[in-house]
Amino acid sequence: MSQKNSLSRADIIKVLGARGKREHGKLFSLVSGAHGSPTNLLKIACVVSGKTARRAVDRNLIKRRCRAAAKTILARDHKANAYIFYARPSALSATYDDIKKDILNLINKTKLSESH
Repeated sequence: MSQKNSLSRADIIKVLGARGKREHGKLFSLVSGAHGSPTNLLKIACVVSGKTARRAVDRNLIKRRCRAAAKTILARDHKANAYIFYARPSALSATYDDIKKDILNLINKTKLSESH
């Protein structure tokens, strides 16, 4: 994922402060909202805490898989939204396909709730 599509810490704080929409899946929780940046870009962040995965190698693996899955799914979405994915402990033992399915389900849930 390119730097222009990544959320900064300041952007994450803005999204969380604005009380973005929350959805929960088996492997990830998703917070979505407007990122407040003047650019009309889709921005993504994948957060994995030390409690979720103790080793840095495992945290980085989950983040790489999360970003890759989100990138392929959101390539066709051109709204200026921010998506913050929080990994759950079950994401550590999940395959890439499982992660991709969970992220797709979460994004579909947020789009359905936005349309209502």
